[in-house]
Amino acid sequence: MSSVYRLLASQDEDRPELDLSEFESDWRQILSGDEVVRLATTAPATDVEFFSLAGTLGAASDRLASDLLRIGCLDAHPMMVEGRGFQIVLAGTPLQDALDREQSDCAFFRSTPTKIKQIRSFAFHATAIPNTPLVFTIPESPALLLANEPAVE
Repeated sequence: MSSVYRLLASQDEDRPELDLSEFESDWRQILSGDEVVRLATTAPATDVEFFSLAGTLGAASDRLASDLLRIGCLDAHPMMVEGRGFQIVLAGTPLQDALDREQSDCAFFRSTPTKIKQIRSFAFHATAIPNTPLVFTIPESPALLLANEPAVE
């Protein structure tokens, strides 16, 4: 079985971030309509390809989003950042039955013992992860953007 990776935005201290200070709209309203979100950054970001964006899987440049959507079970919504095209990356159809719950280290909710509260370490069923490039989410933790080894090579 190939490895599975969690995809995150860079955490460099000097990395520009999206400036949400003047943004008052609710993400759910925006994502259900045709409005193109227009945001500025906290510093020039001409070479940034991916931003963290709370409540989503992130914001990817059109170039990167094209690659992610081609090999991923993801959805996207257009946005503009400093005049450049970006896509708000959203969880699409999660990869079902991929997480091996018995081999993973999971914390469950007391009130609903079958519902996962946190996954501290992951184990996946080898047969559930294809050997072709794939970027995906899992239903147990849909806010995590994951990729198999062929996707990150």
